[in-house]
Amino acid sequence: MWLVNGLLITQLRLHSLVLTIGMAGVYGGANLVATRGVAITGVPHEISFLGRGLVLGVPVPFLVLLVCLTVVAFVMMRTPVGRYIYAIGSNPQAAGMLGIRVNAIRMGAFALAGFLSALAGILMVARLGTAQPSIGDTWVLSPIAAAVIGGVATTGGLGSPVGAVLGAVIIGIIEDIIVLFGISPYWQSVVSGGIVVLAISLDSLARHYLNRDAS
Repeated sequence: MWLVNGLLITQLRLHSLVLTIGMAGVYGGANLVATRGVAITGVPHEISFLGRGLVLGVPVPFLVLLVCLTVVAFVMMRTPVGRYIYAIGSNPQAAGMLGIRVNAIRMGAFALAGFLSALAGILMVARLGTAQPSIGDTWVLSPIAAAVIGGVATTGGLGSPVGAVLGAVIIGIIEDIIVLFGISPYWQSVVSGGIVVLAISLDSLARHYLNRDAS
């Protein structure tokens, strides 16, 4: 599915963030049509181990996170492909002039994001013991907020996998504080949306002043 997003973005030159949010609604609707809104139960024990099992006292999902984070961080920080991705995010036209295969790398990045999303879905099903067709429908803002808090620029070219994970930790702490203080959980979306708007605004102002100083 994410590969389809990559094709649409590279061939039609659509805004990646806007398209991703829009296609999330399309995929969510298709999921409900396919399952008729009925939860799938009876997850095998072998699958449940991925979400609830322990290895030397450490939860399996946490180990999967560490492995994925290590691999992605290494690729982004220590390989030419990672540098190409940063260059494309910063200025795709300039990256293309340098001989970087912009469309191929962007599609590869979206395919990798799709793989990691599918892996996260498998771990969630394994942990809950059931596959809820509508789960995650309200989780659109939190990942964006986590990435932005972690230093990922919505305009591209800045950020790190480690920073995004730290941003997710901060979002989780904020949501836990909301619950501990007895505040309505509906405020979680308000907080996540406010963080996104604030971070984007600060990023836009910072880039504006930097460009003005450079000129």
